[in-house]
Amino acid sequence: LSFALSLEPITDEMLHHARQGDVTLIISDNDDRVRALVQLDNFVDTYLFVGRPVEAKVLAHMDTTQQAVKEYKNLEDKRAHLQFIISLIFIAVALLLLLSAVWFGLNFATRLVQPISALIDAANRVRGGDLSARVTENAQDGDDELGLLGRAFNRMTSQLGTQRKDLVEANLQLDFRRRFTETVLSGVSAGVIGLDPQFKINVMNASAALFFGIIEPVAMQGTALSELTPEIQTMLESIPKGTRFSESQIEIRRPGSQARTLLV
Repeated sequence: LSFALSLEPITDEMLHHARQGDVTLIISDNDDRVRALVQLDNFVDTYLFVGRPVEAKVLAHMDTTQQAVKEYKNLEDKRAHLQFIISLIFIAVALLLLLSAVWFGLNFATRLVQPISALIDAANRVRGGDLSARVTENAQDGDDELGLLGRAFNRMTSQLGTQRKDLVEANLQLDFRRRFTETVLSGVSAGVIGLDPQFKINVMNASAALFFGIIEPVAMQGTALSELTPEIQTMLESIPKGTRFSESQIEIRRPGSQARTLLV
């Protein structure tokens, strides 16, 4: 039995545990032997010390189990490392997708906002009086809403420019005719008053202004004839429609002055 028991000393700690009623197990360093120490109740200060060698199969199974535990721990460490690497790859891919989405969104927003910004700038120029403002028409816009809006804006500004040019030319012609009429009428000794269809004054020569005591004939433009002379107004209203020429003698009376008879 020397192979099972050996001559290893029994320590006081082992004896103490045995006195407490516990079974003290002693395992060799290489786990090939198992020994036990127990106190005998029917004897005074007597202990039973037994031991036996462990079978080789058990030791082999223990070695296999320990090796499996080591491999499992190794796989656990590798799994954590692989999970960390996969997480990093996932984060990198997610960041790339996010950056791609942001880049695509910025390009799309720029392409969408650029025509609108150009249209707003052109509208501000038109508001400032520059009717030559145009929006650049891109062929890539096709028939989308922004392209149609840009072409419509260009047509509108072109028509406004043409109409303003026509209006300027018409105003120049009217001003030229007015000045020509005033020049001609200024040399006429008879009083002449031009009226519109509503009998409002639009021209008056110097003789008519002198007769009615008006200092600035131009200030009378747009004034109703009835405010100046209701007698002539009454005559005009009595003329039948379609008559191109009519004349009559009118007597004008004003308080504090003698009556005047005019051939109108």
